[in-house]
Amino acid sequence: MMESFLKKININILYTILIFFASFFYFEFIKSSNFSSEMIIALKKDDDKPAAPNFNFDFTTSSFSSSGTNLYKVKDLLESKNMVQYKINLIESIGYEKIFSRNFLDIAYLTNSVDEIVNNSQIIKINDLSNTISFTTIANTKEGAFILNLLNLIVLGDYFDLSKRLDSEFNIARSLCKLDINSLELTDVSSVDITSETNLEEILGSKSGIGLISKRIENQKKKCISNLNINQNPEVKDQKLNIPRNNLDQIVLKSKNDSTNEIIGDLISKNFISDRIQIVSDASKPTKKDDTRSIINSLIIIFVFFVLRFFYRITSRLINYS
Repeated sequence: MMESFLKKININILYTILIFFASFFYFEFIKSSNFSSEMIIALKKDDDKPAAPNFNFDFTTSSFSSSGTNLYKVKDLLESKNMVQYKINLIESIGYEKIFSRNFLDIAYLTNSVDEIVNNSQIIKINDLSNTISFTTIANTKEGAFILNLLNLIVLGDYFDLSKRLDSEFNIARSLCKLDINSLELTDVSSVDITSETNLEEILGSKSGIGLISKRIENQKKKCISNLNINQNPEVKDQKLNIPRNNLDQIVLKSKNDSTNEIIGDLISKNFISDRIQIVSDASKPTKKDDTRSIINSLIIIFVFFVLRFFYRITSRLINYS
């Protein structure tokens, strides 16, 4: 009996030694090394129009202000499937091997798809107190971790540029319609139903939601320009407006001047990049690989092995008894 007990102990010790050294060897020499880069950014206020000059020299006021809502929107954006795929396309253009390794002995590479690898390569944290957002990017090369953070800037910059162009296009369409004074009507809101003026063919032909919105804005611009060309003499036809003619002419003239200035400003803004991103701490370049935690991971594997072995023995005995 004593010999059997000692024999079992010796076997368990042997299992422990073999599993520990095999796991340690895997984490230290087989598994791909990881490198991390960190970056912190904030977002400037998204004002529709440039603020008027302010000569109040208050040095306690921050030069940028991020709302927590916008920061969480950025987090959701970068974690969305569409943006992950966008980053994958950029990574493939740069070269996958410059960022991630194709190690066929690495379990992480064998068990995860490219989408999962890219999605797991970034950790996004929001600091509500400082209104900043931090990015930790993880890659298998020193250069790759740094590049991933730069890609985050590129993706965010492209998104804000596109949003700015859409806002400018919408403002231009609205200003063109303000020039069309003849289209002004007083409508009874209670008699208006929610109807869509979008052609169903446009919906079926659209490749994205942004493309569909852009098409609607473009159609509205064409409609207002067409009305403006037809109606050369501005008159407000609705007789319900009880405004003296002289005052109305002044209102129309001022509206036309304001709308023209707005169109010129939005045309300039549309073709200029967004400056929403404020870099608080630039992307770091890793100098050494991340801690592999080989000893801890090996001990965890040993613990899992003996737990599974214990349940296997219990299950086998129950089956034999039944």
